[in-house]
Amino acid sequence: MRALIAVLAVSCVAFGATANLSDEVSEASAVFGVDGVVHTYPTITSPMGLDYDVNNDWLWQTSENSGQTITVDPSTGVYTSRFYITSLPGLSTSGGNGVYYDPATDYLYIADFNGDGGIQWNDAIYCLDVSTPGSPTVVDTWDLGSLNGILGVTYKSPYFYCTYHNGSMKYFTLNPGGTYVDEGTFSQSAKGDIWYDAVWNVFYTHTSLGFTVYVLDGDDPNTTLDTYNPGCNLDDGICPDPGYPALMWTSSFQTTSNYVFDQEYLPPALERSTWGDIKTLF
Repeated sequence: MRALIAVLAVSCVAFGATANLSDEVSEASAVFGVDGVVHTYPTITSPMGLDYDVNNDWLWQTSENSGQTITVDPSTGVYTSRFYITSLPGLSTSGGNGVYYDPATDYLYIADFNGDGGIQWNDAIYCLDVSTPGSPTVVDTWDLGSLNGILGVTYKSPYFYCTYHNGSMKYFTLNPGGTYVDEGTFSQSAKGDIWYDAVWNVFYTHTSLGFTVYVLDGDDPNTTLDTYNPGCNLDDGICPDPGYPALMWTSSFQTTSNYVFDQEYLPPALERSTWGDIKTLF
């Protein structure tokens, strides 16, 4: 699926590419025929992280409402409630923020903002086997030993990358049995969810309770490659639309909505290409 998205993305961009582009927003709109928010869907109370499940062709989403976790049909925006984190063994006082889905294992990783405030859990990540979506099994848990306000979680081999309410990014090695290695910190102004795009080797993140998407270099997340305003609240949650690479999803617990918006980032290599240059790639 990811390879298909890459081909589609390049094919779509190619027809609108010019030798010298100075306005990414205008170019993206011209290529894909959309600008800003293109769909708005109602969702659950306090919606947070989003990630795409390639095995089932739906989106996973969690919430701060007792960790209510749902799947969303990306073609209609209709959601199905699957489980509450608070109903799972050992996680009775927990909630949900960011999510990362691993298609190879059918595992869903859920980041929990400060757990229960340090009584049992601090910032935490829970790993759930969701092969039976309505009855997940707790595979592992990691208490990260801080109250920095973890929000998002994603994966770029071999590390898990997390964003925090205090504006930082950290990356970890998560080992079986709840042990982990804190590999380091990146200083960023983004405070929302995070998603890694392996096709372009970039991280997408955003301001929490704000209106700015950040595109960060996949090899050096301290480097911001682009920013743009998609025209909607960005509370927590960002991932691509599985059927159309020109679009991305986000969530807003202020409006209890999921938004689909124009994906306005074009990698610099494509911005500088002509149609003839791109044809030679395939």
